[in-house]
Amino acid sequence: MISIAMATYNGEKFLEKQIYSILHQTILDFEIVVCDDHSQDSTWQILERYAKNDERFHIFRNEKNLGFKKNFEKAIGLTKGDYIALCDQDDIWYPRHLEILLNNIGDNMMCFGNCDTIDKDDNVYKIRFYEDSQQYRYVFTDSIKKSCRFLFINSPLQGASMLMKRSFLDKALPIPDNALFHDAWFAILGCFCGLIFTQEKVNHYRMAGQNVTGMRVHQYTPWIMFKIFIKQLIYNEHPLDRTGMVQSILERVDLNDNETKFLKKSLQVLSVKGNIFTCLQNAPFYIKHCRHIFTF
Repeated sequence: MISIAMATYNGEKFLEKQIYSILHQTILDFEIVVCDDHSQDSTWQILERYAKNDERFHIFRNEKNLGFKKNFEKAIGLTKGDYIALCDQDDIWYPRHLEILLNNIGDNMMCFGNCDTIDKDDNVYKIRFYEDSQQYRYVFTDSIKKSCRFLFINSPLQGASMLMKRSFLDKALPIPDNALFHDAWFAILGCFCGLIFTQEKVNHYRMAGQNVTGMRVHQYTPWIMFKIFIKQLIYNEHPLDRTGMVQSILERVDLNDNETKFLKKSLQVLSVKGNIFTCLQNAPFYIKHCRHIFTF
């Protein structure tokens, strides 16, 4: 069985469209675990109505607001299925969302699918989340190469298009306190546990300001990548602090010697603070891995 973990908060505007798309999947053997983060609109009433008529719904309401990361963690922790799919409250799933991810996950711990992005009126943006170019080709390579972009720039894979195995949760939970986004933590950890990406589109991902994580999606042009490279090379300046997550991976995952060496060096590089001469000591590392860090 597949468990769908949904986190809701003041989602009345788009919630029923998302639920409708879930109920019309080609795979119907699932449960829906919804944790509502103390919504102040009609979100809870909508959930109650569906739960009353469909035994697959299991709904929980937080007594106080936990924030999206902790709310997702709670929802995931309440699931019972062999596979867990994360679900935002304002997206629209394609009918084969679960089928595609399940068919592609194989021996991996997690699978991410592609998606179209839509606005508040369901209009599809011309620029998709993942272009059909080679922009994200690194996700098909080994653990070290695929993790470079995640560690030193950002995670371009989003949780709303993700399916993971229950055994993955033994390493993934609890989410480290210094991880800003639950899906970024899962993706970085997945690089060293078994992660695969499929270009098949599984959902419409809404970029309407309602989705917290949607605002961090960027189109990285070669010029933007070059500026990031210079900042890292000269100032050791990174978009996000990944040191805590790297330390957590070292503590939770059985790594091979090369992976351990790489992550320990990454931790050292990410932790360097000081003047330009101190930061330039990391230059050999950035040059060695620049192809995978700055993939475009």
